[in-house]
Amino acid sequence: MNGVDHFPAFVPGTAGYGSLAAIRDLRRAGVDVRCVSPEWSSPLRKTNAASCVASMGGRQPLQWLKDVAEAGGDTVLIPTPDDLTWFAAEFQRELAGYYRLYYPPGDVLYALLNKERLFGAARAGGIGVPESWFPVSPLEARHVAAHEGGKFVVKPKTHIGLRHWTKGAVADSVDAMPATFLRVLRQLQYTSTMLARDPALALPFLQRYYPGAKDGIYNLSGFIDHTGALTGFAASRKVLQYPRRLGVGVCFEAAPVDRELASRVTEMLRGIGFYGIFEAEFIEADGERLLIDFNPRVFQSVGLPIARGLRLPYIWYLAATGDWAEVEKQLATSRVFEDGSGRPSRWMHRFALETMVATRLATFRMRPGEARRWMGWLRDDRANTIDGAWAADDPWPGRLNGLQHLAMFARDPRFFIGTFVRD
Repeated sequence: MNGVDHFPAFVPGTAGYGSLAAIRDLRRAGVDVRCVSPEWSSPLRKTNAASCVASMGGRQPLQWLKDVAEAGGDTVLIPTPDDLTWFAAEFQRELAGYYRLYYPPGDVLYALLNKERLFGAARAGGIGVPESWFPVSPLEARHVAAHEGGKFVVKPKTHIGLRHWTKGAVADSVDAMPATFLRVLRQLQYTSTMLARDPALALPFLQRYYPGAKDGIYNLSGFIDHTGALTGFAASRKVLQYPRRLGVGVCFEAAPVDRELASRVTEMLRGIGFYGIFEAEFIEADGERLLIDFNPRVFQSVGLPIARGLRLPYIWYLAATGDWAEVEKQLATSRVFEDGSGRPSRWMHRFALETMVATRLATFRMRPGEARRWMGWLRDDRANTIDGAWAADDPWPGRLNGLQHLAMFARDPRFFIGTFVRD
């Protein structure tokens, strides 16, 4: 019997657009979906595609996941976000009686979510990575900057167990390096569990800054099964982000799958022992694509490959329920669009795009011509564009999205405006 008829799903993401896309896709497949939403203004709270459960609050993750599990252990636990994806993999033996799981071992996920280990695996698989250094002090970081020259991104090694999420900061000069390193160092407040597991997390690392990253990041997303034989891919380019130099994607456009790169990523994942859904992010420098991040879970713009036929959350769900015939059918259906053709071919976060253009134009950080270009991008070919929050059959998340950002503005206007204005 088809698992769709019998097994509910739980999407533990809080307010992400990837979680929302996963919920909608699963519901359209006939799956009963539950989610969690801690904030009154979160778009997930009002989606008609899922029911909400109590947030984690002060409970430990393992106990919380057990508490919200439905009787019978038949609920499929969808992978999102980083912390809970790794946690479910690490403690799947304890969770096996409560959920249907399709996770590799926790060590495998950690090897992909820790930048130092990820870069090592990529190099071993013939995949380019950015120049990176792992200093043990601000003084050593300054020495690296003085010796190597140029600009650097100071970043956390992983976001697992990080109490306050940060992408890091850019050090524009040798003299700026110590202060930038210390500022990011102070932000790295990991849980005691993660620091006990990997004490090196207490220090950030340095990555060469590539200016082209702000205008185009190549995203390769896909699925690979536990045998390494079943695969499917989609690709896109992140063409706008905020903040501009180191930020979250606002606009994406579909792109052809780089078959050679997809083959190398597949071999890397087979070698590590990973299976599931993923997104790999690459910057382009000197004609080479360099791996900068890997998300072994639902990701922000997953709505674009879903709409183009690669229904990653649903495929993962089918794998967890053992419906391999349907997995193969879904993967075969998606392959026709791997050349970048087909519609829709664009994804956007409309509110962020409009806010970014307005605030940067008002503060002279964006030329009028560039503002007109992005507003034209927003208006042109709307039927070919996915909105991260809005859907005609599920309108309330889109309506609440604006309220959510207005609430953020009310809490801290300087931080809110600065997020969209700063480079």
